[in-house]
Amino acid sequence: MLAIPFTMLRDVEMDVDLPEIKKRAINELRYGSNGKILMGFEEPFWQKDGNSGSILTDLPLQLVWDNTYLQQVKGAGLTMYYGGSMSRVIGSMSIEQVGTMMMEHLATVWPSFANVTRGRTERMHWPSYPYVKASYSAYGPGQWTLFYGTEGESVGNLHFAGEHCSLQHKGYMNGAAETGRYAAEKILAAMA
Repeated sequence: MLAIPFTMLRDVEMDVDLPEIKKRAINELRYGSNGKILMGFEEPFWQKDGNSGSILTDLPLQLVWDNTYLQQVKGAGLTMYYGGSMSRVIGSMSIEQVGTMMMEHLATVWPSFANVTRGRTERMHWPSYPYVKASYSAYGPGQWTLFYGTEGESVGNLHFAGEHCSLQHKGYMNGAAETGRYAAEKILAAMA
């Protein structure tokens, strides 16, 4: 079973005669460049102004949510989800620069943030993670009709799994779990 993203499979030397469409899917399937920034705070300051902690904006912080909402924890946190061209910018910055920039953008949306002290800032920038090199699969123009369904098709006793192989949940962990189980069931059935 190969449960690795095609971004990594492209670098694996395989002595397997793959169908041409499978080779193309492995070599050409596009991937996103999304990442997440996690910021900690002493308390959920945004709630003082009646805000939920959720933002959807065209600013670099793009999508924000309160990652401690309804949790009985000390402190509070925000998750900022980004992608596209902003991913290259954020990926090239130090974590301190990222934290400062995000605080400035948060203050643009919520002026009360101008006087807030942030705690720890962490970043998960999937495109620079050496074992993935991307976030999740995302069909480019024409790829839906060309590749849909071929990503997860087995070739002989070689089985493929991962979010990129899912028909129903492409791009999500559920898709990875679903296709992993499906491939494992096929392997077990072949061994019976």
